[in-house]
Amino acid sequence: MSPLKKPFPLLPTLGTLVTAGSIAALGVQVYRRPWETLVSVIRAGMLLTGAHEGTCDVGSTPIHYYRAGQHGPPVILIHGLGSSAEVWVSLLPRLSRKYMVYALDLPGFGKTPLAPEGTALRTHVLYVERFLNALGYPRVTLVGNSLGGWIATLFAAEHPEQVNHLYLCLLYTSDA
Repeated sequence: MSPLKKPFPLLPTLGTLVTAGSIAALGVQVYRRPWETLVSVIRAGMLLTGAHEGTCDVGSTPIHYYRAGQHGPPVILIHGLGSSAEVWVSLLPRLSRKYMVYALDLPGFGKTPLAPEGTALRTHVLYVERFLNALGYPRVTLVGNSLGGWIATLFAAEHPEQVNHLYLCLLYTSDA
C-alpha cells in the first residue's frame, strides 16, 4: 500500500506569493518615492474618513481641495510652503463635526498646477479670493499655517468684509 500523496495547496501558496509580491512592490515604491507614497497614503486616509476631493474652476488654474462636514460655518485651511492640503489630515475630521471645512492646494502645490501668474504671495492671495468667490460664501474663517498664514493675513487685510475669523498656526509633529 503506497502512502497517499498530499495535494499541493495551490490557493494558499498563490495567496502567499501575491502578498509577498505586494509587500515587495510597496517597499520599492517607498524606497523610490517616499514623500509621494506618504502623501498617497494620507490622501486615502482622508477619503476613508469622509472627506470629499474636488476641483474648483477659478479660471486659468483649477484649484484642488478636500471638503469635509455637512453643515456649519465655512472654514478654509491654507497650507504652508512645501506642503499641500494633506497637511491638515488630523484637523480636517475634527473641525468637520461643527464646520464645513475646505483644505485647498495652493497653485504649484499638491494637485493644483502652477498658476500662470507665478508663485508670489499676491498670486496666492488672488487664487484664495477666486476660490472663495467660486464657493459663494460671503464670510469665512481662514486658518493659515506658515506661508498659508501670510496668505491668509494678506487676504484678511485686503478683504476684511469676507473674513469672520483669522487663525494663524504652526503645525508641529514630533518624532519622540
